[in-house]
Amino acid sequence: LLSLNKVEQNKIFTINNLNNKFGRSRFKEFYIKRGSFGEVYGNEVALEQYLTYTTEKPEKSAIEYYYEKYGTYEDALNHFIADSKHFNSDLGVLVALTNLNKDIINDDVINLYYEMKKEKPGKNALKEIEGKIKVENISFEKLLQRYKLYTAS
Repeated sequence: LLSLNKVEQNKIFTINNLNNKFGRSRFKEFYIKRGSFGEVYGNEVALEQYLTYTTEKPEKSAIEYYYEKYGTYEDALNHFIADSKHFNSDLGVLVALTNLNKDIINDDVINLYYEMKKEKPGKNALKEIEGKIKVENISFEKLLQRYKLYTAS
């Protein structure tokens, strides 16, 4: 591997594999070697920058739904980030909900997510939503409509 010794190779293989992401902004790790010294570094960027350059398919798909709604990439990013602050949860959950919804996030979707969390404490609310969709063989939109009828009564 590029004429690197075993120690240097092991450093490279730790890139993006360490469990050190909790409570931190999104960052990418990379390896730099100068002479005989090489280290893994993390580059932490603003969420706007991260989402602009991400190569993660689910994140790109979620932004695409916002792009379809708002017409420009800049507006899509601004609204997505505003929704992430309003949602006040993990970015991965927002991405998954957006992709399940196949549309931008709204209060109904957020309320459904938090209702599932309340209904099944300690369980993964996203998995519960996906499970209901699969077991009942319905779309996310139908599940959302049922939830709205249930909460209205």
